[in-house]
Amino acid sequence: MTTKYLKTGLTVVLTLVLTISTYQFCYFIAEKYFFDKFFFFKSISHGYSVPGTKNNSLKKYGDRARDLIVLSSDKKNVLGVTTDKKIYNIAIIGDSFVWGQGIRNDQRFATLIEKQLNKIRPTKVYSFGSNGDNAFDDYQKYQESINVFGPMNTYIFGFYNNDLVFNHDDRYQTSKLLSEKLSIGCTGESIYDPDFDPNNLNDLAFYQAKLKSLKENTVNLCSFRKLANLLPKENALYIDLGSIENDHEVKRDFAKITSQYFSVLTLNSSDYLKARVSIKEGHPSAYSNQLYTDAIVKEITTNPKYKFNEQF
Repeated sequence: MTTKYLKTGLTVVLTLVLTISTYQFCYFIAEKYFFDKFFFFKSISHGYSVPGTKNNSLKKYGDRARDLIVLSSDKKNVLGVTTDKKIYNIAIIGDSFVWGQGIRNDQRFATLIEKQLNKIRPTKVYSFGSNGDNAFDDYQKYQESINVFGPMNTYIFGFYNNDLVFNHDDRYQTSKLLSEKLSIGCTGESIYDPDFDPNNLNDLAFYQAKLKSLKENTVNLCSFRKLANLLPKENALYIDLGSIENDHEVKRDFAKITSQYFSVLTLNSSDYLKARVSIKEGHPSAYSNQLYTDAIVKEITTNPKYKFNEQF
């Protein structure tokens, strides 16, 4: 009887192992070779807001949205998360590139940086990246993060070449910052984000909006020049997350402008198709996020400006 139960138990365990292994293998194949069919704007675990879903709360994204949830809460100056001198605290601020649209949470460079730096000293990375945010929104998040979490050891700002385009969505009361401070005295056209179709890889309106926002005769560029003087310099690292993309006019113009005010970390990729998630999903792939991770970790651990290797 005991032998019979043992055989049955082993059969059940073997079946479970084979089932799980088969599922993982199929998932890997689907994610790697059929991403656009099975995951593109269908998978919450890949950072998408799935059309037709009733739950629009950030909570559905789990750890990916953890810090954004706290940032948008009513708790101010009560967390005390940065008071432990043994812990090196980093805030990463940006848009969908920081959010990690198209990749899993464990593939995002915010997650990878924390994992790698923790091998050297205790490190905590806070991620404040959300789809559609621009440089003006990022400044608002930077200020709010100080109110909620306290000052960080280092702030990492993820730049992208649409950062000067204004948003219609005023989720951070950025319009008040612009109208009362940054755009005063600015003349010319204000360039706003047009309706963008993620399925259209050659969305001309979106490209033109980015290009126009970088021109001298716009309120956008004038406001950004003022913003550049407000963003931190001493304990901040700026990285051009779009520098791995293929060369184009917007990329060049954006790099020229940002380099006037910041020492911007740039990267190169010899494989532009590998740098993006898929044919439809143009956001940085897991491969690209590893490139970001390697460059940022090297910069923080070797540049004395960031004081990472100081005794604690």
